[in-house]
Amino acid sequence: MTSRLRRNGMHIVTLLSAQGVSSVGNYLFLVAINVLVLERTGSAVAVASLWTVQPIASLVVGGWMGSLTDRLNQRTLLAIVEILRGILIVTVPLFSEVGFIYAVLFVFEILGVAFSRAFLPYQTRLVPETKRLRVNGITQMLQSGAVLLGPALAGLILWHNRPNDAIWIDGATFILSAASFVLLPSFRDVPPSSDESSKLRLLREDWKSAVSFLRTHNLVLAVLTVIYLVLVIVEAGNSVEAVFASSALHLGRVGYSELTVASGIGLVVGSVVVTTVATRLKVRWLIVVGLITTSFAYLMYSFSTSLISAGLCLVGLGLFASMLGVGVGTYIQFNLPVEIMGRVMNVIEPIQSLMTVVLILGTGYISDITSVRISMIVITSLATVVALVACVFWMMPGHAKRFETT
Repeated sequence: MTSRLRRNGMHIVTLLSAQGVSSVGNYLFLVAINVLVLERTGSAVAVASLWTVQPIASLVVGGWMGSLTDRLNQRTLLAIVEILRGILIVTVPLFSEVGFIYAVLFVFEILGVAFSRAFLPYQTRLVPETKRLRVNGITQMLQSGAVLLGPALAGLILWHNRPNDAIWIDGATFILSAASFVLLPSFRDVPPSSDESSKLRLLREDWKSAVSFLRTHNLVLAVLTVIYLVLVIVEAGNSVEAVFASSALHLGRVGYSELTVASGIGLVVGSVVVTTVATRLKVRWLIVVGLITTSFAYLMYSFSTSLISAGLCLVGLGLFASMLGVGVGTYIQFNLPVEIMGRVMNVIEPIQSLMTVVLILGTGYISDITSVRISMIVITSLATVVALVACVFWMMPGHAKRFETT
């Protein structure tokens, strides 16, 4: 028994290490490819267009990727995805056409969707229920640390070398992540359906089963809908954050970088706090408090007038966003059957991606016809109202047991 627990503990450490290295690689690649495109085109529009690739890729594959990841060996799939991402990245410097870079980024984001769909079910299978909250806190901490470490590592490499060198080093991080996944155990996967020959029919049945599950678990649907709606609204605010820092706060590049660091520090501190006290926290409180405070901190940011006030708001935003992230991750693990987790996300993620694109375009339009501060106030006020209404409802006594994770 002791040896089994020790072995499981080593597997969890290996999983977290693989996920942490992969997260650093994501942010390192993001910075390097932005610099590379800027150097080759000199166009701000070309660089900004890179940010539209991820939601477009999610729209293209998000409706069926979960059907694939639910049926394949998820450990093997995670390793293959990381190898493919590593190989894909190192090909970028070999071509001068910017169109090729966009194509590579598109395939990279598709592989990223596959990774996210497979990782959470695999983590749910590997981590015992009693350890999920703490492990989710550590996962959030690693992701938050990657927000700081990835760009910092990219900046250090770019200071002394070309963007190509950063991209090649980034490719190595994904190969290292793949090697870590190979060391992990392989779980018995869901057997293929007898209707495997009819792919469209299989996908249709998967959608029906996911929609049926969400209809019969209305609180799960309501929680995920509200949380993703608020996160989409916040993402729309993020899309004009650089403009807000420049025109509303009158900050230069250095000031905007300091705001980004402030948010990253908040994420790391919040993750450490949640991980430290994880066993004493209820998932319902993590979600409710995290959702309200995250929305309110972003609302206060939209009213800020100086670097100090904006920085403090973003530290708070990062701190409370960590709390929300851990709560949501744990809630999903306990309320979505691991066998259909990917299929449920088939229904949810494409809608989220479409809403992200629409709200980003809407926020940009409001910024053009009015001002970026007004657009930030509108978008953050909407997020705060949605969060408050939902959380008041969830805090009613009748819903307490429906948030239990035991």
